Amino acid sequence: MQNCAAGGCAINPLPAAAISYPNSPYCAAGATTATVTQTGQTGGTYSAPGGLSINPSTGSINIGASTPGTYTITYTFNNGVCSNTATTSVVIGATPVLTITNPAAVCAPATVDLTAAAITAGSTPGLTYSYFTDAAATITLANPSSVSASGTYYIQGTSPGGCITPVRAVTVVVNPAPVASIAYNGAPFCTSGTIVVTRTGQAGGTYGSTAGLSINSSTGAINLSASTPGTYIITYSFTNGTCPGTATTTISIISSPALITHDPAAVCAPASVDLTAAAVTAGSTAGLTFNYFTNAAGTIALANPGAVTASGTYYIQGSSSSGCITTIVPVTVTIIPSPVAAISYPGSPYCQSSTTTASVTRTGQAGGTYSSTAGLVINPTTGLIHITASTAGTYTVTYNFSNGTCTNTTTTLVTIQANPLLLITNPAPVCAPSSVDLTAAAITAGSTPGLSFAYFTNAAGTLVLANPSAVTGSGTYYIQGTSASGCKTSVTAVNVVINPLPVATINYSGSPFCATGAATVTITGQTGGTFSATPGLVIDPSTGTIDLSGSTPGNHTVTYTFSNGNCSNTTTASLVVVAQPVLVITDPAAVCSPSTVDITAAAITAGSTPGLTLTYYSDATGTTPLVNANAINTSGTYYIQGTNAAGCKVIRPVQVTINPIPLASISYSGSPFCNAGTAVVTQTGQGGGSYSAA
Repeated sequence: MQNCAAGGCAINPLPAAAISYPNSPYCAAGATTATVTQTGQTGGTYSAPGGLSINPSTGSINIGASTPGTYTITYTFNNGVCSNTATTSVVIGATPVLTITNPAAVCAPATVDLTAAAITAGSTPGLTYSYFTDAAATITLANPSSVSASGTYYIQGTSPGGCITPVRAVTVVVNPAPVASIAYNGAPFCTSGTIVVTRTGQAGGTYGSTAGLSINSSTGAINLSASTPGTYIITYSFTNGTCPGTATTTISIISSPALITHDPAAVCAPASVDLTAAAVTAGSTAGLTFNYFTNAAGTIALANPGAVTASGTYYIQGSSSSGCITTIVPVTVTIIPSPVAAISYPGSPYCQSSTTTASVTRTGQAGGTYSSTAGLVINPTTGLIHITASTAGTYTVTYNFSNGTCTNTTTTLVTIQANPLLLITNPAPVCAPSSVDLTAAAITAGSTPGLSFAYFTNAAGTLVLANPSAVTGSGTYYIQGTSASGCKTSVTAVNVVINPLPVATINYSGSPFCATGAATVTITGQTGGTFSATPGLVIDPSTGTIDLSGSTPGNHTVTYTFSNGNCSNTTTASLVVVAQPVLVITDPAAVCSPSTVDITAAAITAGSTPGLTLTYYSDATGTTPLVNANAINTSGTYYIQGTNAAGCKVIRPVQVTINPIPLASISYSGSPFCNAGTAVVTQTGQGGGSYSAA
């Protein structure tokens, strides 16, 4: 509005407001009142087309009193100067309808699909459905499109506007299917007899199969004899009155195998008949396995069908790989006894030098012929062997003979030994007490290998040599060789030479020896030998004389080696060299007479060999004993001799010095004296002394 008074115009602002119904759309069967949300200018009025029940002052809508549809609501308002309007849309949806038709009953394991359109046919179009297991619709049905259990389930519809239907029940019926199974135990079957079915589960059904199988439709029994071999599927159809069912199994019927036998040709013993040979069952069904019996009932197995050795009637039965068996069929075996004979040459092996002919010993069938390999001279009619004309060796003699029907052979071995050869090489001479071993291989080297030897003391070979491996006497002995077959050589001489040993003995009289001077040997027996000794003994190898002073003290062995020109020998002697004792002399200190000197004092011989026995002499040869060695009162040279336990001695001088006492006398003439003046001494003898008084 314009106000142009006082020469001017004023433009007033329009009032502003906005309205809305936040919960739109509304379901007619849901909320009862819808309240407006208004912002901006208040105090206005509300209006709407017919069909919507609205309070013009508050804008509240009575949902239940309104007709479903879409409405535009106008809010008219002013600010006292200017007026304005605001509008909004509100939708009121009609309550949807849910119509339920229970699904048809099914037979397990079939399921029911509650989401199928037929279940909710006639309901408000466009509904979205939810499925539940309880009437309160709080537990959702997990698999509404595949319900497998009978029961009451629940459905609720929701319109696109969010309006929901009441929860409606739907009934599902899933009838249990009947169960059965069938089997024909023992398959595959042969075309003989009848087999019955083994059925479990629903009874009362019927049996059927394809053409060629003779089956009883009520019992399921199969007549194998009337059926054609082959593989069949048998179907068992049954019902429990509500639901039907079927069960199947497969069987195979195999044609019975055919067995044809042919009697084997007669043979001569010890040959045998092989009933397992293919010719015996030629023409039978291929692939059969055969069993062999000694009786027609087939209860006693034939132990060795591959090598039947007795004439008679035997029986065969065939089995196919499927287990079908043939009838038991007889077969006749004929074994003709062979003639029997045996031959031998009891004297084998034969020596060419001792036998001229050898006769055969035969038992059994006569009239045969004898033969052998080249080198054996044999009479083919009599079997007589000419030994000396045959070549040495081992031969097989064959005797061929016949009884008019069957022929046979027998053999024996004959050995002809060549004369063994004995070569003798005389053993080398030996020296007694050595012996000669006539059994040594070198004595008979070059002889026929493998000979055993006998040893004799005479050329006739009648006196056995007792110790051929240790002959101790020179002479001629004799050897004869015998081969493993018993053939002997001639008796051959062998010469043994045993030379006597030279003999000698040596002796060193006086042992043990002190290590001074020389020791000479005494020889008896063979001379001209040489001497040797253990280390430390100085010996002349030609004379055997020992330098005792140059030898080392100790036990020694001297060996004397000598020869008589053919044989050498040795002998030994033992001796002992004892070390010389050491005597150390220290001259005693000089003394004054009348004192004496003791030369037996230990200090005199200190440092000498311990344990010496000491003796004392007045002469250097040690022949005049000193009687008072412990109290010598005269100056001079004396002698001490030390002897060790072995008796070795050493003598040494000892110097004794005894000085004489000096002599003097004094006197005072005129004594006694008065104690006035001087008294003069009178002295004779040793001068230079000093005086003292008491």
